[in-house]
Order: sequence, then structure tokens, then C-alpha cells
Amino acid sequence: MEIWDLYDRDGKKTGETWERKPGNFLSIPEGRYHLVVDILIKHVDGTYLLTKRHPDKDVYPGYWEASAGGSALCGENPLDAAKREMKEETGLFCDDFKLVNVSFSDRSHSMFYSYLTVVDCDKGSVILQEGETVDYKWVDKEGIVDYMDSPYSVKTHNDRYKTLFDEYKTDIKNRKVLLFDLDGTLLRSDKTISEKTLLVVKRCKNEGYYIGISTSRSEGNSRKFIDSLDPDIIISSAGAMVSFGKKTVFSEGFSGDETYDTIEKARQICGDLNISVDTLGDNAEYYRNFIPPQNELEGSWGSSIDTDFKDFRKPSLKICFEIANEDLAKQLKDKLTECDFIHFTDGDWYKVTKAGITKETAINKLCEYLKISIKDITAFGDDLADIGMLKICGTGVAMGNAVEQVKQAADITIGSNDDDGIAVYLEGILNEI
Repeated sequence: MEIWDLYDRDGKKTGETWERKPGNFLSIPEGRYHLVVDILIKHVDGTYLLTKRHPDKDVYPGYWEASAGGSALCGENPLDAAKREMKEETGLFCDDFKLVNVSFSDRSHSMFYSYLTVVDCDKGSVILQEGETVDYKWVDKEGIVDYMDSPYSVKTHNDRYKTLFDEYKTDIKNRKVLLFDLDGTLLRSDKTISEKTLLVVKRCKNEGYYIGISTSRSEGNSRKFIDSLDPDIIISSAGAMVSFGKKTVFSEGFSGDETYDTIEKARQICGDLNISVDTLGDNAEYYRNFIPPQNELEGSWGSSIDTDFKDFRKPSLKICFEIANEDLAKQLKDKLTECDFIHFTDGDWYKVTKAGITKETAINKLCEYLKISIKDITAFGDDLADIGMLKICGTGVAMGNAVEQVKQAADITIGSNDDDGIAVYLEGILNEI
């Protein structure tokens, strides 16, 4: 037998009680209400719990809902009822509940207390309550918005969380972008992403951010390092190609003859030298004419094709030369009048792209495609090729290990790539959400 306390319209107990029987809540006296609690459960990683109602339920059978909940028992206050219902229906427990709405339904004689709680648990530890729910899943903020618009969601529940869900819709509509350089920024010195940084960046994605990579590496070469991240955006080959999802949004490179001529000019001025090329096209590949030390090969270079670059006439996005003599490098730069020629500070390598092709031009192309403001992008970098993008984006973030010119160009300098500087910075932003 389940007994409920009855409340008046001011939310105060009347001293009356009601014995629950199937469907008899509709017979509760006029002006009297029983207490019902809803709990929207959010994981610390930014995802939300959806549960599927049992097909034999008399209300919304087989529907998905973004809450646990139910009626308070006699003597229970709203918070105690919320904790109990959440434990019974999901097996999860938390002490931290935020009240987001109080509403009344005259038809069902119900007073609803709607909460949001954040749990830190094994996401596979949900225990479904027999007779109540038959399935569950965790979805990100975009998944919540999709749920809201689904014909198989509980609309009365959505109404009680309307203000919060409308905020989520606005967040998805006005997405912000986090854009990371790879080497020296997102990647540590050992060319891996730390577990802490990976978790925090994924949490940002679950919260509705687009996650992007902006690197001088080719897209194919980058995949070895970023597959675990599953970014939405890849700006590769120093801005020569932009991909969103699986679609190429923009690409600009050299023709096959231009590739050949550039390599020949470099050899005429600098002699025999190490070369790498990112080719252009659906089957874009990474070519080189040297074998790095084994430790660098495994950690830094990724997959590649060996070639001597004799009569190499493949269309390309980016060409790189290793030139130890600065005077020769300057001569080559002066010769390549229709190219951008930039030095990487961590060695003797120079990258060559078509004139005007930079990370910042690629970012502008991305903004045009996504119809977003460049001011909504936070960019992270450490090297000279990152200065332009740090200046034009809404927030430019220099790593603690960045060269001095990058720090001067940035809005803020954070911890180094080897000290989880990105994770610490992003945690501060997420704590404000």
C-alpha cells in the first residue's frame, strides 16, 4: 500500500493523505496535489541518461524519457523522494541535486519538483527497475536535443524541463569551436594525448562544442594521433585542406607540374635534401625520401610512402624541405614567389604551401561553411605557424612551451603540453557551465 501526502496550491502540506490505487490520482479532491519528482541525470563527462519505459506501462508505454522519478511517499520531502526514486529506477546515487523547476498539473493533481543531478559513476552500472524500464543509453547534449524533438519522448516531462532544454537547443545552434594544433600543443613530447586531456576534450564535445584539429600534418598522417579523439573538424597540411566530418570543405594546392617545379628549384639551390609531400585528392598520401631514426619513425611520422622524388608530378597540398643552411633557405624563399614559406622552430624544416594558404585562411573557410562567427573559436598553439590563427580567433591560447612570439600574440598562456595545460584550462571553463 502506497500513501501520499496531499498539498495545497502553495506547496504546503494540508495534513491529508491519499492511498494510491490504479488511476485514482484523478479523483484527488480539487485544490489538492500529490508530490512527484523528476531527476535528469547527467554524467561528469557531459552525457545524459535516457531510459526506455516498459511496454506494459499504462502511460507512455515504450517511450524514452530523460529522467527517473515518481511519487513521493508519505513523510518524504522532495529531495529524499528524488534520491530514493533515482536509486530504485537506475541503481545510481548522488547527494548533489539542483532544483530546476516546480510546476503543477490540475488534471493529474500533481506538484512536480524537477531536479538535475551530476553523477560520477561507471556508465555501465545502471540497474533497470523491473516493470518500469527496459533499456537505457547515455547521449550528449545534441542527443538530448534530438530526444526532445522525437515523437517517442515524454512531452510532459520535456515541458517541465523546458527552460533547461531550450538552453541546450541554443547551445547546439550557437556551437563554439575548440581548435587545437597537434605537435607541441595537444600532443605531448612523446606524441601522445594524455588520458586526462583526452577525457576533458571529450567532455567538451559532449557539452556541445565542435572539436577541431589545425595542424601542418596531412590529414592521413594526423589520423594515427587523433582517432581516439574523433574530431569534428580537421584543418590539415597547414591550412591547405579543411574537412568537416567526412566531407572536404576546402582544399587548395599545387598542380602536379607545380609540385615538380618547386622540388626542382629546391634541389637547384640547396642540393640534395630531405623532402616530404602531402598529396592532393581522394587518396591523399604522405611521401618522403628519407628514413627517420626508428624512435622518431614510430612516435612522430606515421604512415608514409618512400620515393626519391625524381619526376614527381602528383598534385600536392604541402611540400616540406629540411634545410640546415639559413642563407640557402632564404634564397629558396625568394625564388618561390607564389608560395608561403614558413620555418618550423623545432628543427631545420620549412613548409611550403600556395600563397595565401594558412591556418587562418582555412579557419575563415570553415566559418563560412558552418555559418559561425570566428569569435566563437578558441584556438590553441605553440609554434610560428599558429600565430595567425591565435590572433584572428575569439580567444588565442598559447601553450606554456610555446615560442615567445606565440605567447605575445595570444590572449592567454596556459600550462605546457607535457603538464596537461589544455585539460586544466578547459576544466575551468566547464566548471562555469
